[in-house]
Amino acid sequence: MSERGDPALLGRLRSGDDRTFAVEVAGDVAFLSLDGEGLRVVDFSDPTAPFVPTDGESATRIGGLHLAGDYLYGTSVHALDIYDVSDWVAGTASPAAPAVIGSFAGWGSEISDVQVDGDLAAVRLNIDGLRLLDVADPTNPVAPAGGLGGDFGGAARAIALGSGVVYAAEGNDLQVVDISTPHTPVELALVSAIGFSADEAALASDTLFLAGGTELVAFDVSTPATPVELGRLSISGDFGPMVIEGEHLYAGVDPVLEIDVADPANMSVLAGYSIVNGAVDLQVRNGVLVLNDRNAGLVIAQLDRPRLLGTHFEVSPAADITYGVQWPDGIADEDIDCSVSSGSCVVSAHDRVANTASVTWTAPTAVGDHALQVTVGDWISFGNAQAQIRVQ
Repeated sequence: MSERGDPALLGRLRSGDDRTFAVEVAGDVAFLSLDGEGLRVVDFSDPTAPFVPTDGESATRIGGLHLAGDYLYGTSVHALDIYDVSDWVAGTASPAAPAVIGSFAGWGSEISDVQVDGDLAAVRLNIDGLRLLDVADPTNPVAPAGGLGGDFGGAARAIALGSGVVYAAEGNDLQVVDISTPHTPVELALVSAIGFSADEAALASDTLFLAGGTELVAFDVSTPATPVELGRLSISGDFGPMVIEGEHLYAGVDPVLEIDVADPANMSVLAGYSIVNGAVDLQVRNGVLVLNDRNAGLVIAQLDRPRLLGTHFEVSPAADITYGVQWPDGIADEDIDCSVSSGSCVVSAHDRVANTASVTWTAPTAVGDHALQVTVGDWISFGNAQAQIRVQ
């Protein structure tokens, strides 16, 4: 059983006196950036006992990280360093230590973030806007003549890159720039007054997510020149780092939130995992959360939510429908609540030892689609499960 307030905690690796920053994941390997020690590789093939293998450290001091294929891009104070981590990505039995094979330091400004797409890297400078690097030859990254300058990105705080387009959020504005021809980038769109100052960005296929403070907004960018807002979600805490896996967005809030973004027009919080207080970066792979905490180091947790047992879709008006409810050990279970869009529901047979309960939903008389939500837990650690029916 996991500790109360630490849902499905699997393992932890502390970083001593060094604060941790970014994390990237390839298979069962995590790459961490540490203040004072540089790059550290952690093997978590056994998530209950993560460890640093021989040759798993590099002394180069770095901050942000971005993994693309066999190469890891790390931002130092005034340079972008490129590491060959192909042995670690491939799972080689005796991998070579991560080594810097290429570097670029031609801007003289502090680097805050990097995103890589194909042969191009978009680099966010702290106060001097965006820059481009050609990384087709990772041993010799080159800034294309022309390229991005101070007119692009300004003092952007969040960037996303995909399909030859960079999205830069600065203050309340979103700038969209075509970089498919690196020498002559073209601004495609400027979306003003998005309603908040975005600090985080994530791109999933044709959907761009921006977050800042308590707000999350989704844009359809299937036509980059005309971004279309799809939906918004407000939460009680402030959004931190976020990552998307499948139809779920995970955000480093306290607690870490799992958000259903399958329909960006109707985003909803599925679960909250109270694991750490200072998440600075996170990745999710196959339901396993790998989180970098500024003070606690690397944290590995299994993401589980309550589940409804029973399949009901087409029902008669006013029919009584019963679902079983199960939830993992790590979710605090002081309370179980149910809510419905129409009709009424009641919770019964609440067994705190077996982690089970029953929910009976009395369907409405109105013909059409209706929804049920069951919440297990408290405000610190909770999870939601949903079901839908059609009355006919």
